[in-house]
Amino acid sequence: MLITGAQVAGAAAPGAGFARIPGSVSPLISRHLATKVGAVPSFTSVRFLVGLTSQDPGGLMAAAKSNAQPHVTLSAAQVAAQYGASPAAAQAVVQYFTQQGFVYMGEEPDGLALSFEGTASQVDAAFSTSLVNYKYRGHEGYLPATGLAIPASLQGEVSGVLGLDTLLQPVDNLKIDGKGSASSLSALNHTALEMQTAYHVTPLFQNGFNGTGETIAVATWAEYDPGDVAALDGQMGLPANNYVNGAPFQVIEGTNGGSAKLQGGTDETTVDVSWSHAFAPGAAQEVAVGNLINDPSFTQSMYDVYSALSAGTNGLVTPN
Repeated sequence: MLITGAQVAGAAAPGAGFARIPGSVSPLISRHLATKVGAVPSFTSVRFLVGLTSQDPGGLMAAAKSNAQPHVTLSAAQVAAQYGASPAAAQAVVQYFTQQGFVYMGEEPDGLALSFEGTASQVDAAFSTSLVNYKYRGHEGYLPATGLAIPASLQGEVSGVLGLDTLLQPVDNLKIDGKGSASSLSALNHTALEMQTAYHVTPLFQNGFNGTGETIAVATWAEYDPGDVAALDGQMGLPANNYVNGAPFQVIEGTNGGSAKLQGGTDETTVDVSWSHAFAPGAAQEVAVGNLINDPSFTQSMYDVYSALSAGTNGLVTPN
């Protein structure tokens, strides 16, 4: 049964002039994966961040892409000055939540989030929801039982809310046996969905940002079995990996004869390829394997690998 605001004790339906934030229902709730334990005590202390919409989201995205190429970074103060939320928007959000009884803890240095602290009962009232304790995979924590509602006047100013979810606690994610094969996929501690939820990338997917048009480069010094990654994709319900030029990896300064995989680290390469795909399933991937057998030193091999990646040689393309 789908849990809605009307079905959860204490979770009020949004009043007139309020609207729920799109995508604010945890997939663990919407997909019926968590078991309800009980209401969170009203006096429980809760601290959370309210994300603010950039006053120039297009410019911020363009800056992020262009600055990544020459590896130039913007300071938090520069981001705030050029792309942070407008002072009027921030003030409106602060005014609403302080009126609800929360303590305003300050603005993040980049000007894109505000911190507040209060109690569970204040969260319930302010967001027209109910914080509920759930159990999932042996861990207990709280989640909002419904989507979060805010005044409609703030819909364009608030990009999301972080900190109202203590149910997911990431731990070691992939167990591989000593031979480097994913021999027991049931030994996975977390699914792709859990990791995506824990690191708050689900809202990006819901807004069309899944890595499409981008290329992820993995620099490594050990080959891996792409069959292990394919098996993991099937278990996780992920699309097949999109390898650049159809090649799961390219060995730099060597051949694909197998000498590179004797260097150790096969499990780490498998994890790197698998989880980068889980977090950006639409992106292309290329794996550059340095060969320590043919290179005189690790430093030289590093130079060869990164030179091939930056120049787009050896069957690779320059990642973006």
